[in-house]
Amino acid sequence: MSFDVPDLDGAVADYTEVMGLQVVERTAQRALLSSNERRAELILHRGDRACVRAIGLEAYDAAAVDEAASRAPAQGLRVVSRTPSIEWCERAVTVATEDGLLIEVHSPIPEDRPRRYLTPGVRPRRIDHIGPRSTDPERLSRQLQSVLGMKISDRTRAGELIFMRTGNLRHHTFSIVQSPAAGMHHYAWEMFSFNDYLQIGNLLAQADLKYAYGPGRHGPGDNLFTYHQDRNGLMVECTVEMEVISHDSSQYKIWDLANPRLMNQWGIDPQPWWLEHNTVFASA
Repeated sequence: MSFDVPDLDGAVADYTEVMGLQVVERTAQRALLSSNERRAELILHRGDRACVRAIGLEAYDAAAVDEAASRAPAQGLRVVSRTPSIEWCERAVTVATEDGLLIEVHSPIPEDRPRRYLTPGVRPRRIDHIGPRSTDPERLSRQLQSVLGMKISDRTRAGELIFMRTGNLRHHTFSIVQSPAAGMHHYAWEMFSFNDYLQIGNLLAQADLKYAYGPGRHGPGDNLFTYHQDRNGLMVECTVEMEVISHDSSQYKIWDLANPRLMNQWGIDPQPWWLEHNTVFASA
């Protein structure tokens, strides 16, 4: 994930002192952070406002990047760059959706960071998924299937929510929300266990932050969740026990939007402001 943030120093503090990431590289204008062996999972740029620069999707190899680039134009995705946004990536293509979301499909990045490291924070396993807002989830879903080979895991009957998975078979990498205004509702980190939520809550309180929603368990994906806003206003989900779909031919489940177990099987509904939260795309 790549973001612009007005308070870069505060963002680095949030993601090292609370979330427990390691700083890989830091300049006055950019910070690269990781929670595992990957050289970067989160890239933060100093900007005038909080916005989503791009989401990165790692392809199996350079040939797969080229295949995505060749498929994109016919499906309505505009190729905006063939230059990797991080200099040590061998190959990349960045495509833009009609909503303004930039998706950078890139070849594997180096895994040269320590798997374990000292940190005051809780430390996630990895980046898990993004929740983009789209004016046309059905269109975006078709594009992700045709260009990137993603598959639908679950959806609502009228397409207000569509959950899509990639090659790692976790229930969703994209949880697409229908919205009159495009942007990002949240992005998520995979944690190790439910016990991490206790530590996160205590660390948030020390940073003068707090949970926005949760803990609870979602319906689609059957995953545990908490949500909080960092000090730049980004909505951060921490998730555990995401469903793994072992058979790629599995039929997706159709949910009724009014199902009380859709958002939270434990029965607590989110506040309206949480549902309406939106971080804009930088290109919009």
